[in-house]
Amino acid sequence: MLVTHKNTRIRKALFAGTAITLGMMSSNAFAQSTASATAADTAEDVTSAGIQDIVVTAQKREERLRDVPVSILAVSGEKLQDANIARLTDLVTIVPNFTLSLAGNAPTTNLRGFGTYGTQFAQSVGKFTDNVSYSRDLHARLPLFDIERVEVLKGPQVLLYGNSTTAGALNITTKQPGSEFEADASASYEFNHDETIVQGGVTVPLSDWASFRVAGFFQNLDKGWLRNNFTGRDEPTFRNRAVRGTLRLTPTNDLTISLKAEYDRVRDNGGTGQQIRQSTNPNRQQTDITLDDYRTSTASGAPFFSPEFVEVRHETYQADISYDAGVGTISSTTAYLNTRAGGSQSNTSDLPDYLNFLFTHYQQFSQELRFTVNTGSIDYTFGGYFEDNKYKAASVLDANFPAIAVPLPALGRYVDIDQRNKNYSVFANLTAHLTDEFSVTAGARYAILHQNTDQSSLAAPLVTNVTFDTSQADVLAQTDPALCALVQAGFAAVCHEFKDLKRKEYHFQPQVVIQYKPNSDIMFYGKFVKGAKQGGVDIAYGGTPANGVSREEAMFAPETATSFEVGVKGITGDRMLEYSLGVFRTTFEDLQLSAFLGTSQFTTNVGKARTQGVEAEVTFVPVTGLRINATANYLDATFRDFPNGVCTVEQIEAAPPGTVCMQDLSGRPTPFQSKYSGTLNVSYDIEAGDLRVTPGVSVMAKSGYYVGTNDDPLGYQKGLALVDLNLAVTPVDSWWKASVFVRNLTDKAYKEYGVATALIPGGYSIYMSRGRSIGVQVGARF
Repeated sequence: MLVTHKNTRIRKALFAGTAITLGMMSSNAFAQSTASATAADTAEDVTSAGIQDIVVTAQKREERLRDVPVSILAVSGEKLQDANIARLTDLVTIVPNFTLSLAGNAPTTNLRGFGTYGTQFAQSVGKFTDNVSYSRDLHARLPLFDIERVEVLKGPQVLLYGNSTTAGALNITTKQPGSEFEADASASYEFNHDETIVQGGVTVPLSDWASFRVAGFFQNLDKGWLRNNFTGRDEPTFRNRAVRGTLRLTPTNDLTISLKAEYDRVRDNGGTGQQIRQSTNPNRQQTDITLDDYRTSTASGAPFFSPEFVEVRHETYQADISYDAGVGTISSTTAYLNTRAGGSQSNTSDLPDYLNFLFTHYQQFSQELRFTVNTGSIDYTFGGYFEDNKYKAASVLDANFPAIAVPLPALGRYVDIDQRNKNYSVFANLTAHLTDEFSVTAGARYAILHQNTDQSSLAAPLVTNVTFDTSQADVLAQTDPALCALVQAGFAAVCHEFKDLKRKEYHFQPQVVIQYKPNSDIMFYGKFVKGAKQGGVDIAYGGTPANGVSREEAMFAPETATSFEVGVKGITGDRMLEYSLGVFRTTFEDLQLSAFLGTSQFTTNVGKARTQGVEAEVTFVPVTGLRINATANYLDATFRDFPNGVCTVEQIEAAPPGTVCMQDLSGRPTPFQSKYSGTLNVSYDIEAGDLRVTPGVSVMAKSGYYVGTNDDPLGYQKGLALVDLNLAVTPVDSWWKASVFVRNLTDKAYKEYGVATALIPGGYSIYMSRGRSIGVQVGARF
């Protein structure tokens, strides 16, 4: 692995932080359960009483979904399991206005038309698991298992989450150990791609005040959906596994302690990229430019000898404490994350011309303290958050110039970044219940951010035989200053080493919410929030041969978002119909964007961008057992001021020789967003003797959208509809379940990502989704 660190000191700090928090608390403690999801277990069940309330923890307390003044979609762990969803990328079929692509080395997550693509960024769509921030793109690859609930929060989330996010957040809650013995397990097999998923968990009471839960996960996909003509193998393949242990202690009546450890190992082999356009250079002609079920990648052959792969190894150590102090509740979350990732990706050319290696090592220690008081007329929360993270990344861009008749030797451009970030923030939130029907909430987070970065761009001969265990020292030993002139000619990048690039930022992020509840069945709300995301340093910065390098140009500015939202949520008196309707507008300033130009990524700030739209959801239960859920969305997400976007392939071809082609993307739609989208889910419980049979159908439809960052027509995906089917059988006492599932019934393969092909002028690469999946699943609960 590229970077190796001792983490003993951080682990000591983790437990020291826990000890300090315990020391602050009185010995008279009361057992107060952490965010329980008991109600969410049956959130999607339908009884003769009609629609059941869904309980969420989006505001760090248990409340009904329709009482939360924010656009939110909640998915229970049971629904994830029934749909055979084990990766965040699979949520795109059930969550409107949400996209997540794992194509390439850098995953990209988008909500309402905005997100982040690039390894050097904190994420605009944050991922929070059990109140801990997982803020890097590589964390999107971690599996979903033993989940209580996933909540998708749309719009800036700045107040109640440790790291501010400007586009939205995924709030994931894992299952917690209860006070009684419990065991559950499921296994599924998907036929078309030979995919096996096994997961389960066991809760064991240790005493009257202690219980332990251990959960495990295994996923193996043996047969990918694209055939690699060079290797003769079907790609990609997965082999993922994870284990999580949680210890819950209630030593006194007012105190609950939860200790958690998790280990994840994720490995993808192969890729999904294909060439779809021929090179305009006669020396770089491709043999396969058809968008079909075949691709050609020669990375595993000479001269690179490195097959395409992405691997992530992750650890989490976490301690949560909740203490009822009488006047209020003190909560603490202490966590340490250690994540290493490595990957090798070709430009999908059938020539042995280009390969990119990217390795990262991310370490994060965080501590949050919050104090919450509910008096009836006034509720308030205040607290503080500290985070210290180290982010190291290195990339090698290998170019085999002789293979494409370029008069340069085979070369490697090495870039790296070594970054230390510290986040100090305080937050406060006060809710005044002015009347029984009317309340006003006002709060803010003030953050001080320190960043210190080293960044380098060096030259090397062709770097070969790279694996996950290749070290940074191994690669650095191959760099050679004598090759800098050749790298400058081949990559248009200048060799340099920057030390101590310092940034210090101050962000005040206010939020105001107004709620009006004329009765318990309906709620109107309005929300204003302003959020910010930290700036940074571009790992791939290389300056220009004409102007050299500049420390200032290597850095990019922070991103800010200002959002307004109004909406209504309610349920009819007979509980047959539940509904929500929201209207929103969010404006981004200095939007952080990473795009591909030539042979590497580069980072820039978009002057202004905006997303606005309408989101509606209805759940209807006309008779006992029948449930209909539908969503409809209108989205207008555009760049408002972006004069220096990367040109399309055709624009580059038409540009004068020797010029850097840029286009004005102002007024153009943002990537990965559809103007119209919606979902329809229908299920019906049928009792047949001692069995309950539940057929279900789900449809996700969206209008056309671009899958590249520069609106290239080659990366345009036409509108599509995906249909999933499920048939489940379970006894009335529900201790076991068997089901048959079909995902993507019509076998609709669609574009996930598109980019101009490195070293292949005129070429364009498309990364394709998985097609139809048919499988069976069995599960049991004791």
